[in-house]
Amino acid sequence: MTALAKLTITPEPESNLDPIEVSFNPNTYSVVKSVSWPTATGNSQASGQTERRKNAPALQFGGGQSRSLSLDLLFDTTEETDDTKKDVRNLTNQIVNLT
Repeated sequence: MTALAKLTITPEPESNLDPIEVSFNPNTYSVVKSVSWPTATGNSQASGQTERRKNAPALQFGGGQSRSLSLDLLFDTTEETDDTKKDVRNLTNQIVNLT
């Protein structure tokens, strides 16, 4: 059985940011991408009316949205012995730089 590796966040190469290795792997994460399906307009049916055969309004693909990544990261520097690394903002600012 192999040991679990720590999560490494690798920024896009053109960002010139270093990879970020997290201290604790998140318990869960989610990636969400939504699409819209508005009621079709300009069809033979009146807009927003139910199609009798399908018992639902006619829909038209309205496009996709951007993906969204959600995860909880834990930053802990309480046991750090090097005073220059005790400030947790040194770790959290790496994530902020990704935005």
